[in-house]
Amino acid sequence: MNKADYTTLINTKLPDATQLPSSQHRDTMHTDPNSIIELVYGNDVTDNNIIETYTTSNANFDYDITIYKVGSNVTITGRVSANFALSSNAVVFQMINTDFLGDNVITYNQLGQKVGSTDVMPLYFLNNFLKIGSSILAGEGYRFTINYKAVN
Repeated sequence: MNKADYTTLINTKLPDATQLPSSQHRDTMHTDPNSIIELVYGNDVTDNNIIETYTTSNANFDYDITIYKVGSNVTITGRVSANFALSSNAVVFQMINTDFLGDNVITYNQLGQKVGSTDVMPLYFLNNFLKIGSSILAGEGYRFTINYKAVN
C-alpha cells in the first residue's frame, strides 16, 4: 500500500458535504488494509528466489529477504548466496512490487557480512536492482540490511 491507496480510501470513505458515519471514519484510520495505521505501521513481508512475490530473481543467486516499509522508508534484510562464481555488478534480484520501488537516481550502498566470517562485500540498490559490488565465489553467502526511500 502507498500514499495513493490511502488518498483513494479517504476520498471514498470521507465524501464532501455528508454526515460521516463512525464506521467510515474507523475504516480510514485503522480497519481498512489501506488505513493510516497500516500505511505507517505496516507488516513485514518475506520473499525469496523461489516465491518471487515482490522480486524477480535469476539463476545466479539464492536469497531469502524480509521487507519492511514505514511511510516511504523501506528496509530489506536477508541472506544471499551465489550459485556460481560471479563478477562485480551481478544482479541478485529486481524489486517488482510497486509499493517497494525505489528512486531510480540514488544509489543505496551497504556492506554484506560473509556468513561465518568477518569479511564483507559491498552491495547496492539502484534502479530497483540489488547488485553485488565485488566478485563472489560459488557457494559464498552474505547477510545484509539495506535501507532506501520508496517512491510510492
